[in-house]
Amino acid sequence: RETQVLNLLTKNGFNCTPGKAIGIYNADIAVGNIAVEVFGGHWHFHGAHAARAEKRYREILNSGRHVIIVMVFSPASPLTPKAADYIKSFLDEMRGNPSIPR
Repeated sequence: RETQVLNLLTKNGFNCTPGKAIGIYNADIAVGNIAVEVFGGHWHFHGAHAARAEKRYREILNSGRHVIIVMVFSPASPLTPKAADYIKSFLDEMRGNPSIPR
């Protein structure tokens, strides 16, 4: 699913870095100052993954990045071009209004 999102973003002109290291964590995809996390299964909401989520996202946010989670639970929530549109709008907004250092 990460490859689907990466291909969609690249196709829409984004300069992406897959597996971007941020502190001790890796973001699925980095686009500018946005860490794009791809949730391709319901396991993200349970067990060890859910238990470390707050610490993980806090570290990413404290690095000065924003986090966007793209949920791709086909066929209930398939990936659509609107995901790239949203990320582009968010990135444009953040470029015009840089985040306050955390």
